[in-house]
Amino acid sequence: MHKLIIKTSRILFGLVFVFSGFVKGIDVLGFNYKMVDYLESFHLDFLQFTTLPSSFLLPFIEFAIGAALITGVCLNIASILGFAFMSFFTLLTAYIWKYNPVQDCGCFGDALVISNAETFLKNIFLFTLAVIILKYRKTTFDNCKTTRKSSFVAMCIFMVSVMTYSYTHLPIVDFRPFKEGVNIPEAMKTPEGAEQDIYENVYYYKNINSRELEQFNDTNYPWQDTINYVFDHMDEPKLIKKGFTPPINDFRVENREKQDVSNFFLTNPEYGFLWVSYNMNKADKDAFKASEALAEWAKSNNISFIGLTSTSLSTIDQLKEQYNLSFDILNADETMLKTVVRANPGIVLMKNGTIIKKWNANHIPENFSIELLNKLEKELN
Repeated sequence: MHKLIIKTSRILFGLVFVFSGFVKGIDVLGFNYKMVDYLESFHLDFLQFTTLPSSFLLPFIEFAIGAALITGVCLNIASILGFAFMSFFTLLTAYIWKYNPVQDCGCFGDALVISNAETFLKNIFLFTLAVIILKYRKTTFDNCKTTRKSSFVAMCIFMVSVMTYSYTHLPIVDFRPFKEGVNIPEAMKTPEGAEQDIYENVYYYKNINSRELEQFNDTNYPWQDTINYVFDHMDEPKLIKKGFTPPINDFRVENREKQDVSNFFLTNPEYGFLWVSYNMNKADKDAFKASEALAEWAKSNNISFIGLTSTSLSTIDQLKEQYNLSFDILNADETMLKTVVRANPGIVLMKNGTIIKKWNANHIPENFSIELLNKLEKELN
């Protein structure tokens, strides 16, 4: 029984670390965005230059620790690193649970979103496993067999390959609401009868007779008793139960006059391309030439090609002139654009509000044709 507990702890801990590292590693840019959010919430913006390298390194280390524990390779190092990881992140998530600086810890990327309280409890459990693994690391089986080492190396090579491809192209698995095949208007709907958010309100009324300030809630506040009470103020409503939230609730595109023109993209019955760059200053400028070539092809075939960015209008105009970009570029929310496509810039093919295909602008097909678009749409269905 003693050995069974140790082995179960090791395998379970390893599986969680492999899964956690993998789902972050297939979405390096998404993990990078989350790390930027962390640094901003802790007022450590000056460290943002470290986020991209860390977005590769941390998921790989996490995956490698898990792989080592599963295969039984380098158990001494893996158990020490696993304990160190959990010591740090248990303390960090305890702070996040208490002060709520970010809404989502990003522990499992977009694959599994859990609350800050659930994250802390999860880490308490994993920390317990880490202690068991560390304490009994020398009582497990010999870790020098070639087959185990080969398995460990193969897993690590696989992880590096997946991370590299996902960063240079797009994530091999898309867990976000704007994945291929999603119809945006449908994903924006709230079903009839869906649960609504429930808030708790606290009201303060002054007792006219005693001149004291008294506290009330929604069930007993004396709004009709104008003889004995007069309203003073109320606290900010507190969310006590989250209701249904549509998968997509932030799709909004504005023209240069700040008018909402989202409906065009949601109802256009023909093929249309979206060129997405959440920040044109940070975009890969080498991809601009290929983007313009696709825009010219689209124009010659009467297909809309419109850019979306959160960049200021003056910067848009400057960069359009500098890189000879002929297509219109409209404004949208930065966070939404980061969610639409994990590339800067990226290309999205749509029809009737449905996302048919997405590309990193550095890896778009060289020979576009109407037949190719039709083929992509058929493959989706």
